[in-house]
Order: sequence, then structure tokens, then C-alpha cells
Amino acid sequence: MVDAGRLFSCFPLVEQLDITVRHPISHASILSGTAHRADFLAVPRLSIPMRLKMLGLAYESGRGGLRPLAL
Repeated sequence: MVDAGRLFSCFPLVEQLDITVRHPISHASILSGTAHRADFLAVPRLSIPMRLKMLGLAYESGRGGLRPLAL
């Protein structure tokens, strides 16, 4: 999963992250969206999947992990 907290802590001047995660073989997008620092800090105690959804990141999961996004 994307560790936006680690990225925000490494880059304290960054206010938003445009994120696209691609499948290593097919290069299909499996997670995408924009995470804003303020939104990330507002949801600290939720599970990682719920935090990603609340941040507005789009992803599909199923058996075996993340799946390609339906465009």
C-alpha cells in the first residue's frame, strides 16, 4: 500500500501528492488519485484501506490484493 504518511514526513513542504501505482507486469493502474496533507492528517486512526478511500484514492481489491482499475 501507499504510505502517504511517510512521504508527507519526508517532504514537509509538500501539500499534496498525485499518486498512480501501476501493476509491475501489465502496467495497468491499480491505485490513483490525489492525497492532500490536511485530509491525510484528519483521518489518522482509520485502517489503511479506509484512509485511502477517505483521501479520494481509487483502487479495486479482491483476492490476492489490488486489481487493475476499471476505466
